[in-house]
Amino acid sequence: MASLTPANISPKNILLIKLRHHGDMLLTTPAINALHERYPQASIDVLLYQETRTMLEAHPAIRHLHVIDRKWKQEGTWRKLGHERALIRAIRDAHYDLVINLADQWRAALITRLSAAPVRIGFAYKKRDNVLWRWCHNQLVSTHNHSKLHTVEQNMSALAPLGISSDGARVSMHYSDADQQIVLTRLAEHQVTAPYIVVQPTSRWGFKCWEEESVAATLDQLAQPGRKVVLTAGPDKQELAMINRIRALCASPDVVSLAGQFT
Repeated sequence: MASLTPANISPKNILLIKLRHHGDMLLTTPAINALHERYPQASIDVLLYQETRTMLEAHPAIRHLHVIDRKWKQEGTWRKLGHERALIRAIRDAHYDLVINLADQWRAALITRLSAAPVRIGFAYKKRDNVLWRWCHNQLVSTHNHSKLHTVEQNMSALAPLGISSDGARVSMHYSDADQQIVLTRLAEHQVTAPYIVVQPTSRWGFKCWEEESVAATLDQLAQPGRKVVLTAGPDKQELAMINRIRALCASPDVVSLAGQFT
């Protein structure tokens, strides 16, 4: 592993890699914000999964989003390889000075190496303690205390070699004007004009969900005349079915659903 990256480098082009779910992408925003504050002159790009790009596409500090579509594998081996080659070519053509790999997948590590960036930061995962992982990165950050850290703090720790502290790290979500107008229209359609409470009781992982009867009872306590509760969920059929069951259990007319109506 190379010596510590100088904290006074001045990169012009930065790539941050994270290949996870929607919520995970939101939790990369503190690192993105910190990089932008430290290097305001630099262009910041992100590599992420296609289905999660909506989480970051309106972020003002991001120049470009490179995407990996998990549907590529459905197109056959040769087309998938073609997509992969095009992605790597686009990344190399961007001439990144600094790549920060927040992912633990081999795919992300190899892309980090093939970027040809002179500074390539990753995490020293115990399960990746081998020559190939070290070859892909020239600066590895210890993960020995990650089990005690919030995901935001874990992500921010990758910036430590750059002299960037996790103090004051903030999550941020950004929307386009079109997004805002769509939400306002949907709320108006359900006569939601006063302050309201948003609850998303569903999850892609069923074990994370609370009992539906308990959710409904809580919603009835929260909902009041002049303060509606707005339910949200993804477009998944199981999530929508869960929302319908919860609403059926609610006694309050002030519980409304916008589930499945947004990205």
